[in-house]
Amino acid sequence: MYRKIFENSRILLRAAILTGIILSSFFLGFSLAALLQMSDRIISGVWCSIAAVVVFDDLLENAKTLMKDRLLGTFTGALLTAAFSALLQPILIAIALALLAVCILIIYFEWKGALKIACITVLIIGISPIQGINGGIWSAAFMRFIESALGGFVAIGATVVQDKVKSFQPLRSWQLQVYRTYLRMRR
Repeated sequence: MYRKIFENSRILLRAAILTGIILSSFFLGFSLAALLQMSDRIISGVWCSIAAVVVFDDLLENAKTLMKDRLLGTFTGALLTAAFSALLQPILIAIALALLAVCILIIYFEWKGALKIACITVLIIGISPIQGINGGIWSAAFMRFIESALGGFVAIGATVVQDKVKSFQPLRSWQLQVYRTYLRMRR
């Protein structure tokens, strides 16, 4: 029974940390877009939150690898989408060529984890509603990269905090006291 209570408290701790990550990264992305007077503030907050959730992991080494993949994929996808969209019309041809170029580049350099993220970035930036506004595609590409970095840093920080909390001994003794109290109440 103690094992179940201990597992539930770990689940609650992880859920609390993940909720904090999502809210804080959304606030960071939204605030950055507001500070730069961008029109897509909600998208900025959501993109930053998604990046944080994707990067967050129980192990710091895994989180670092996920962060690297996220940044490589976002940078490659954003840069190539902006370049092809600026040079080619209609937009569907630009998106198709950007997807092809992203796949070739990432496969050639063997950035395995970045492929899905780069392709998603191409599609999201390519169909962005601010596409035609003066340099809008370039600002959208830049913002998606910055938001990915912000979300990733929030997730790395949360991974470190989670690691410290897990090893905090008074927390374990508190869990044991809760379990003993539970057993006394059942008698």
